[in-house]
Amino acid sequence: MMSGAKLTAAAILAAASAITCPAAADQAPAPDVGAPQIAIVEIPSGDAVLHGRFFAARADRPVATVLIVPGWGGHPEDASGMGAALSARGANVLFVNFRGVQKSTGSFGYAAAIADIGSALAWLRGSEASRRHRVDPGRIVLAGNSFGGGVAMVYAVGDPSVKLVVSIVGADHGVLARRIRNEAGYASRVQETFARSRAPGGTVRFDPDALVRELIAREGDNDLVALAPKLANRNVLLIGAWADETAPIERDILPLYRALVRQKGSDVTIIAYPDGHGLASERDRVADDVMAWLATRMQR
Repeated sequence: MMSGAKLTAAAILAAASAITCPAAADQAPAPDVGAPQIAIVEIPSGDAVLHGRFFAARADRPVATVLIVPGWGGHPEDASGMGAALSARGANVLFVNFRGVQKSTGSFGYAAAIADIGSALAWLRGSEASRRHRVDPGRIVLAGNSFGGGVAMVYAVGDPSVKLVVSIVGADHGVLARRIRNEAGYASRVQETFARSRAPGGTVRFDPDALVRELIAREGDNDLVALAPKLANRNVLLIGAWADETAPIERDILPLYRALVRQKGSDVTIIAYPDGHGLASERDRVADDVMAWLATRMQR
């Protein structure tokens, strides 16, 4: 693994073609290859109900409980397989879709998505999660994949109770807003993507034009590089893919890594894999490395 205290971002770039990041064998339990134990959960959030799946850790004592939110458009079952993979390695995982996405009720908006993370964390810290799902409220980790990675990082900025946060191929939505404002071609592609995503043809119930306006209005609120000082004294894991053209490391991840390294007391780790945005061929390694990272932080 590579952390800000040990390796500069420039050195990481120089070694890009030869990066390997194996997890230490004694830091993560061997995965249980049996079927995951999954419970369907519904969590109230504002005027909506979030639909999610709780993957129970296959361990006598869960290493941690990870709340993970998925990429744009959500998914009916999991976030790039991380719920199943991490639970097999000893962590509880709560996967939820934002309101207005997939089976979650309501209408999607960026501020609403941030509120949804807060609602899911509150549920994990409540008595039901502790009683029914073996959740230790002192061992909760926030994570997000792709679009959800960007939202998770923005949420963490505003909630100092989040001590550990993981962004998997996460986009910087401040960068997204600037590109929408300044690049007409890119703005058109974003609008086309949003239009295709809109229900009933797509999986998101929302107003695409309103979301574009909200993203532009929130540019400063979502600018992760500018917000890096507010993430000092947190444990941050940034995961990227060298062939990612959706959230390129050079644009969306390395600038944030460099900004976090400059913060006094920072604990930031960056891992990159030789794959594209979906990390389809690297998911077992991603899960191993996330668990290794968690194991060392949970011992502190």
